Amino acid sequence: MELPFYIFGSKSSVDYDVLLIVDELKTIDENHKLIKEWNEKLETQFVEAGLERKKVNCNLGVYGMGQIIAVFKGTYDEVNNSVYKTYNRHQQFFTLNIKAPYDRTNSDFFKHLKLKRCYRFLLSFYSRVPELREDIKLALKGDFIKRHEVLSKIRFSTHKEFPKKKEKVIDIYKVIAFQLAQTICLFNGVEIFSKEGALSFYPQLANPIWRQPLTEHNYKFLDLLLGELLSIGQQEIPKMKNLNEELFNNV
Repeated sequence: MELPFYIFGSKSSVDYDVLLIVDELKTIDENHKLIKEWNEKLETQFVEAGLERKKVNCNLGVYGMGQIIAVFKGTYDEVNNSVYKTYNRHQQFFTLNIKAPYDRTNSDFFKHLKLKRCYRFLLSFYSRVPELREDIKLALKGDFIKRHEVLSKIRFSTHKEFPKKKEKVIDIYKVIAFQLAQTICLFNGVEIFSKEGALSFYPQLANPIWRQPLTEHNYKFLDLLLGELLSIGQQEIPKMKNLNEELFNNV
């Protein structure tokens, strides 16, 4: 079965982010199986087409009415806009059918969705830290107010380890730095979808963004950004119609 797909994201990414267009999302196991098959298929296809050999990281998206309306990983609005705005940075195999981005910067719903997911990302990385473990466990089961309370206890300059996490430390800090930059920028009216975009606003994030060892200055700057994120969160709580995390077809 031939499915259309789009390469998107940072040109300098260590892998190929690919959105595979499907008619519908199925069970989690079925989705993972399809992704595994297409990751392997596209790795071979890209090399044969003369592209640099890199790992392929597929996501599944459902298209309707000119936009992506559901995705397996992430949220449909962010994936739609990322593909729409970075499609031209890559060699493509299919014409882009996405007709327009979602207006995320003027939507409290989309901004709150991003904020909630960013909080969850940050908390989950520290879920095995002994002095934070029980609090984070409760926070991940709780609402946004509880997550805000517990996230306020984290300091990057103090909590530098991620016990029992399978990801490499440099990969975790890359995600942390990018999520902080992306979320804060969204609340300032700007969408960023690449490492280069993040660094254009926050050049101080070069080490974590490029997966380099962090210095004390880097840890302190991440703390400053976390403080800014928490300030945004505190301001947004009264505006939230739902303090829980809205769930779509994502993981």
